[in-house]
Amino acid sequence: MIRRTMVDQRGQVAVLVALMATVLASTLVLAIDVGVAYQGRRVLQTSVDAASLAGAMDIAEGRSSELAENTIEDYINGNLKGPVGAVNVTFPSSEEVTVEAKMEKDTFFARLFKQEKMTVGAKATARIGVAGKVSNLVPIVVPLSSVVGHIGESNQAVYELGEDRPLESLSITYKQSGSQVIYTVAYVNTRNQAVDLVLWSPIPAGAEYIGNSATGGGVSEGPEVRWQWPNIAPGDSRTATFAVNFVAGANPKNEVFAQTNGEQLQTASTETSQRGFFWLVDFDSGANGSPDLADWIRNGYPDLIGVGHVANGVGVRASLKSALSERIIDDPAVVLPLFNFTEGGGSVGNYSIAGFAEFVITGFNLDGHPKTVSGYFTEGTVTTGVAGDQDAVDMGVKVVWLSE
Repeated sequence: MIRRTMVDQRGQVAVLVALMATVLASTLVLAIDVGVAYQGRRVLQTSVDAASLAGAMDIAEGRSSELAENTIEDYINGNLKGPVGAVNVTFPSSEEVTVEAKMEKDTFFARLFKQEKMTVGAKATARIGVAGKVSNLVPIVVPLSSVVGHIGESNQAVYELGEDRPLESLSITYKQSGSQVIYTVAYVNTRNQAVDLVLWSPIPAGAEYIGNSATGGGVSEGPEVRWQWPNIAPGDSRTATFAVNFVAGANPKNEVFAQTNGEQLQTASTETSQRGFFWLVDFDSGANGSPDLADWIRNGYPDLIGVGHVANGVGVRASLKSALSERIIDDPAVVLPLFNFTEGGGSVGNYSIAGFAEFVITGFNLDGHPKTVSGYFTEGTVTTGVAGDQDAVDMGVKVVWLSE
């Protein structure tokens, strides 16, 4: 009787061991194949993330959605080992690109259960936005008003490198093509309170105003063009243009007048306007000792600089010639900070950054006086940085980032 009981128990143990072995084998199958699937999904997610950023960059640079889709699919197929299933690209808005992709991974032990493939998926959304913070900036700060009217290679200009002094609040410049002259008037409120501005510029002798050419709400009133801009905040700016046709040989010299709050009168002319001075600046205000301006010109300032940041002015140095020469050869398209407000002058000059613009450097002259840099602004670029908020001025510099 005892012997029979022992035999029965041995039989039960054998059954239990067999069941446990099956469970352990199933667990091993699950652990290994799930691990393979997880690794595959990680690789796919990395590729989908990068592909969505590449597609968003295409859109940000003005390419079509069809080209962006081709970029995304080529990127995923070219960077993944093994066949990729469906790739779905959508554009939830003009500033978003969503990419979804699936791929199959071969199983190992799951084949024992007649499951030879496992499907993994990944999804990413990249967004496009106005740059609020930018890295790799070249340490030359530019008045916001300098950009308007000088975008494109045909609008190349020579800009003086200022000796670290505040921006003139009123200016008028012009661009001539044959008998047509386009004037650009600009005002920056450098006061510490809001102002109501009335601004006007005469139509020069021998010129005829081109109807409806005034921008910024300007109107032609008899012998002049006038603008009214109420409640301009401290540091804010206004820029407008108007066009005239000249008879042969006429002088395009002109003036602009401004009255703030019905009291203070200012004037500027095309002969005395700064025409958009550029200034050399120290982004970290000497926090790390003497600024390495030459390295920042060659490679850009490594840290992020954002809207609202204050850059400290420094004097122009002839020793920077080699750095500028190298930059023109290696990569003449640079991203520069724009400012709309200045405080102080000389060694304590501060420039409040309002946005960013891409500028192509075509030449410079650091010998004698005035020192100059020549080039033109582009319609924009995509660069490394962080998106801005409603305070960032949009001059075409965009950033892309993953939002999902």
